[in-house]
Amino acid sequence: MKASVIIPTHNRSDALALTLARLSKQRLDEPWEVIVVNNRCTDQTDAVVSSIDFPTSLRLEHEQTPGAAAARNAGVAVAKGDYAGR
Repeated sequence: MKASVIIPTHNRSDALALTLARLSKQRLDEPWEVIVVNNRCTDQTDAVVSSIDFPTSLRLEHEQTPGAAAARNAGVAVAKGDYAGR
């Protein structure tokens, strides 16, 4: 895996849907993945991630410790890419 894109989110499912739709148009010559980290969301975040048709690996992780840093760290912990973007 060459690259990992980590998207921490908290109750912004509309913005997440738009971000994933735009990101799904990206094409890389190397394998890549996207990791969405649900940081105690109470909105439709999980449904957005599960409903999108994505061209590469798209994973959903959950982090219960509040805060963007905790969510980013949770994403990095499971990332398989040589490069993990946050």
